[in-house]
Amino acid sequence: CPSYDYSLTPTTTYQTHSSSFTENNCKMYRLSVTSGRTYTFKTGCEDGGTATFDTQLYLYNNSCSEITNDDDGCESLRSKIEWVANYTGYAYLKVKGYNSNYGSYTLAYNYVVPVTSYTISTSANPTAGGITNGGGTYASGSTCTVTATANSGYTFTNWTENGTEVSTSTSYTFTVTGNRTLVANFT
Repeated sequence: CPSYDYSLTPTTTYQTHSSSFTENNCKMYRLSVTSGRTYTFKTGCEDGGTATFDTQLYLYNNSCSEITNDDDGCESLRSKIEWVANYTGYAYLKVKGYNSNYGSYTLAYNYVVPVTSYTISTSANPTAGGITNGGGTYASGSTCTVTATANSGYTFTNWTENGTEVSTSTSYTFTVTGNRTLVANFT
């Protein structure tokens, strides 16, 4: 660190990299990381990770200070690290054997993007004018459809947000990008 054997760029699907080393040696990886993502590195626990020996994993930040390590977090004395990156740049991962163990291994690695959720609130104005549906909690980027149904004696006018008209249709569909407070107006 910063000397390394391999450079990896994790993705959202598991990838693997196979290698081996001899007694009292190790392999070092340079990893491109993005703040907020949860990274997994493993030499066991399925998803293609495996090893023929008792492995240890050590994760270092871009200043080469140890962040975390794991010994035997998976079956058959294999290892696994899950880490939420708190910076964007490079991290370094060392794969080594416990004591003088050595052999062949396959490192499985990926990341998970955190899902941001937003609240969509709906209401009727006046409340006696009708009912609204479709409000709730939605993942960022998902599609939301809110609907308004007028009660007897009322007519739907529009959907507004902060007093600004956003739709004149009783059924309003949009991509969720943040919290929203929508009002169905009736006359």
